[in-house]
Amino acid sequence: REDTPGLQELEMDTRAKDGSVHTTKSYRVTFAHHRIAYKQTTLPALMTLHTGYWTFEENEGGVAASSQHTVTINTDNIARILGESATVEDAKRYVHTALSTNSTATLNHAKAYAE
Repeated sequence: REDTPGLQELEMDTRAKDGSVHTTKSYRVTFAHHRIAYKQTTLPALMTLHTGYWTFEENEGGVAASSQHTVTINTDNIARILGESATVEDAKRYVHTALSTNSTATLNHAKAYAE
């Protein structure tokens, strides 16, 4: 059925702003035409938890897409990744920027594919 959720296992390499590459693994559950929920099981060093979802809603202009992330910062790795003087707030900002950038890129690729 078209509205039956589907499960997808995904492994991908992501390049950080500093040029480093890390491999992540996640599972996605798709709900046809309106939502994709996911959980990363292999995480970047600054996170101990990362889940989220993308939603898609038809409107008069086409389709509005959005993303939401839930993250727990790995405080043990802050100094190693961001430097000795980095704080938890620095790590939150860094992770927020990285996830926002990646989500925007993903949604832009989806938009280009759909068009």
